[in-house]
Amino acid sequence: MNTPSEWRATDLQDFMLTKAAREISDYQIFLDAYRDWYGHDPAENRLESRFGDYLNTGDLPHFVRQYARRYVATHPGPVQTLLDRERRDKWARLIVYGVLAAMVFFAMVII
Repeated sequence: MNTPSEWRATDLQDFMLTKAAREISDYQIFLDAYRDWYGHDPAENRLESRFGDYLNTGDLPHFVRQYARRYVATHPGPVQTLLDRERRDKWARLIVYGVLAAMVFFAMVII
């Protein structure tokens, strides 16, 4: 089982983990990342342009990639919680699907 420090994610995965852990929107991450990188609020049209590019292509600007990488690296607790939840949910789905498959099988045998 990988810990956050061992887990190698793509930039988009880091972005999604940051978004989920902080429970904020994609746009808010862009805004926070811009402020963190440049030290001031962006011009509205500048950030909207970068965000629109992300929505169309899935490419993250350098300042967002760095922000997400740093968040994942410096907040292992929330990241590990998300990873643990994902694993737990996967097992829960497998159990539910197994029970449903067994019910269908027994229903077919009885009928």
